[in-house]
Amino acid sequence: MTTSFADRLAETTHISAEERRALDRLEEGPVEIRKGEVIQRDESRAKAVYVVHRGQLLSYSALDDGSRQIYNIYLSGDLIGASAVISERANETVVAIEPSVVSLIEKSDVKELMTAHPRLVALLFAIAQADRQTMADRLKQVGRQSAKTRIAAFLVEMRDRTLLIDDAGNAGGPDSFSLAVTQEDMGDLLGLTPVHVNRMLRELERDGLIERAGRKVVLKDVDTLRKMGNYRNRYDELDLDWLFKPDQAQLAANDRR
Repeated sequence: MTTSFADRLAETTHISAEERRALDRLEEGPVEIRKGEVIQRDESRAKAVYVVHRGQLLSYSALDDGSRQIYNIYLSGDLIGASAVISERANETVVAIEPSVVSLIEKSDVKELMTAHPRLVALLFAIAQADRQTMADRLKQVGRQSAKTRIAAFLVEMRDRTLLIDDAGNAGGPDSFSLAVTQEDMGDLLGLTPVHVNRMLRELERDGLIERAGRKVVLKDVDTLRKMGNYRNRYDELDLDWLFKPDQAQLAANDRR
């Protein structure tokens, strides 16, 4: 299953046929990325942003002691490197953690989109702010909450983000998803050792809250995990009423084209 950024936006608000065509033009020429392939390096020239159509990638910075800080996991429909629009240099390395498909969008194309479709750029801004809030929540968890709480919040986050784009195609049900990250990756994201991550996952299994089979994770009690992790779905909380709304008659006319 492949997903576009237009698909992601359509889960948030109505987009016209003309707006979808504009986004589809931006995402032309998707390329396949091998597992382990780096598509952006920290401090390299920031020339473009990326849209994930399929697969999972992660972003990180290498630290002076040889370790790394992982910032985010990117799923289908996600936009990678939005800060590249305003930065000369990339501020993170991005690597595929499974075979993936991405599209590259040049900065000049983003500029054209701003001129021709300002509403789409406003929606992009809204999504980026939800992403920022989610990362801020995770930073608070790392600084103030227990290991078990961090793991619970992360698993619910991944479940909710998967549902944004895969609610109809997930054969395992709405509380089942594939997780390509390793326990080491989870530790580098959440400030834990791989041993501690493994111990907390086994505790959640013993508590009957999750099941695991390879990369597949099933959340058996989402509500309990959500409360345990003090997790808020920032994408559900998006308030777009302040955005100028497209004229409904014009949307209908565009959709008939």
